[in-house]
Amino acid sequence: MKKFADVLRTNTRSSNICGRIGGEEFILILSHIAKQDAFTAVERIRKCLEREQFSFGGKVTNVTASFGLSGFQSETAPEWSDLLKAADAALYAAKRRGRNRIEFTPDLSIDSKVVAIGR
Repeated sequence: MKKFADVLRTNTRSSNICGRIGGEEFILILSHIAKQDAFTAVERIRKCLEREQFSFGGKVTNVTASFGLSGFQSETAPEWSDLLKAADAALYAAKRRGRNRIEFTPDLSIDSKVVAIGR
């Protein structure tokens, strides 16, 4: 898990927040970023994870990750729990649609602050 977190931290701006929120789930908070730029940043992370080799129980393997993105406009910020639920729902949609991909919540707009949850 540490290596996964290192990939997140290495591929994000210092103003972003990332960390583990439980089990195999991580959160990445990207602020003041356009929807397309958020997608580009998370896609870069997804590709880095895909190329990285991880060691589990003495075996070396590659991993993949799916991400769900939700967002809000600063003047209409929802409760964090609602934002996380939306990102989590997008994450599970990514998994249902084939894994190793990114899904957005339908209301994610161009000038949203973005929360990404990945697993």
